[in-house]
Amino acid sequence: MPRLTRAIFSGLLTVGLLAGLEGGARLAHWGPTYAAGVLAARGVSKKKKPGERRVFFFGGSQLVGYHHQGQSSVPGAWDYEARRRAPDRPTQIVNFGRPGEGVEFAVRTALDSLDHAPDVVFLFTGENEFVPTNILRGGLRFGVERLVLSTALGRGVWARVGREPVLSVPDFTRYSWNDVIETAESRRGSIRRSFRRRIAGLARRMPPGTVLVIVEPSLNMVWGPLWHEDLEKLWIDPEETGARFFVSGILAEEEGKWELAAAHHARAYERSPRFADAAFRCAGALDRLNRWQEANALYREALAAGPLPRHLLLPPGDPLRRTPGLVFLSALDLLARDHPRARVDFGQTEDDIHLRPQSEWALANRLVQLPEVSGVLGFRPSPGDWEGYRRAAGLDAEFEYRTALSVAKYHAGRTSAEPFLARAAALFPNRPDLAATARVHNNISTRRQGRVAWLTHMWRSRGYSSEATETPH
Repeated sequence: MPRLTRAIFSGLLTVGLLAGLEGGARLAHWGPTYAAGVLAARGVSKKKKPGERRVFFFGGSQLVGYHHQGQSSVPGAWDYEARRRAPDRPTQIVNFGRPGEGVEFAVRTALDSLDHAPDVVFLFTGENEFVPTNILRGGLRFGVERLVLSTALGRGVWARVGREPVLSVPDFTRYSWNDVIETAESRRGSIRRSFRRRIAGLARRMPPGTVLVIVEPSLNMVWGPLWHEDLEKLWIDPEETGARFFVSGILAEEEGKWELAAAHHARAYERSPRFADAAFRCAGALDRLNRWQEANALYREALAAGPLPRHLLLPPGDPLRRTPGLVFLSALDLLARDHPRARVDFGQTEDDIHLRPQSEWALANRLVQLPEVSGVLGFRPSPGDWEGYRRAAGLDAEFEYRTALSVAKYHAGRTSAEPFLARAAALFPNRPDLAATARVHNNISTRRQGRVAWLTHMWRSRGYSSEATETPH
């Protein structure tokens, strides 16, 4: 047999064998998808009960009740308001949220769940497209992972070695923040196109009568201060005037000089849109000074200047927004109706990103009242009931205490942790876990102060200080 013929025959045999194994794995339900695992854990079958309605939520940490241990969340508040409006109608709420994930995960999981006939699909996504976890999921390694996870055989192998059927988290120690920022900037156009393509693909696959609702989070990404907490990884050019003001603004923040910090960050941002982070920091300083109107305007401007556009990754005039059965909403606009403060998060987040319980409820209550949703699910018009939800979810002093500790740990080592530790101390002055958290905070804070002192010395040796100048010394 000629060598070419043998190679072709061997290749076809291998493909046939793999196809057979894949078919057998699917028939045996070996290697379930992430969506199938969640549905099985909730006991949701493909066949509905008479009159049953199903509502599925997909997204990142905003959906899982971050800091609340799941006790309060947008899907949980939605479930309460839905059952209050239609107590006799069986409504199944399934939350597929997973912290840190973006639209790729949300859409893939939504597609894998459509065989369970949801009536309404909520995608609460858009904020994580430019965070490091998703920015760094490129290249050959993650391409291979995507291929493996697309097959039942591959997912089954992953399950046997104790891995979930989701993409792994990149090794952040291999990258600098500058690497991430440059990657985000270079991939901005491709990420926008990919976002649109995935949403359009999901819209085309929606079953007749199923409503798809895309909700833009309250902050559409964490591009801003949170990107540069690890200051020693910053790439700094001491000859660049904008960089000098940016670093001097950070030093002023560390010294609690908020007026000076706002002025430095404003001057950095004036010099280049590359310093969108400086605009975020300036807005934060203005908020500290209770100059909320100015802070709100700057937050919105920074959102437009940063890598992520203001309206998700889809311009307002995009034809996709007019797709029948597809609804686009902004959590920011919905919450603005309930909270008078001008800041972009309206003082209703735990840590500048994740919503507080009352905001979770306020957003859920708005979503329940959407005509496209209430019409499909048959809800009667009714005002929301925050106090009822608070009691039903058990949002008591103990809950407030645990939340305060969680947020303090999230802010560990930074002055922003102090109010949450103080709040927890006021609620339960003799709790040992508060003392332990305070010790952790103080230890990290001491190390951070040492690190900042070292950075201050390094930067000042290169001409930086909290009193920035136009040119290097």
